[in-house]
Amino acid sequence: MKKKIVVYVLMAFIALFLIFRFVSISNNISLQRGIVRSVSATEHNDIVIELENDSFYYINRGMESEINYEWFQNYLPGHEIELYIQNEHLFGSNSNRIVEVSINDSGIYKK
Repeated sequence: MKKKIVVYVLMAFIALFLIFRFVSISNNISLQRGIVRSVSATEHNDIVIELENDSFYYINRGMESEINYEWFQNYLPGHEIELYIQNEHLFGSNSNRIVEVSINDSGIYKK
């Protein structure tokens, strides 16, 4: 009986580890530079920025924030920008969540 309890407790810890394996370290931010190809919005109110190298990054719930989406959509395409990406890992995959956007060292968005 004790062995079953130990096995179940161990399985519960493994399950919790896999579920909450989401690691978010605020100091773990990378810089991506590129020319914007397009800016779009998703059905989940995220703002997606596509760079010319076919990489996609998003501002989580950007449509619900103070961001001027029309300005982003009309002005950013064709401009070189700097995106600060928070490196998060969920089940081995990377998230491309934007925490800051800059043009010519001028911040235009910061979470």
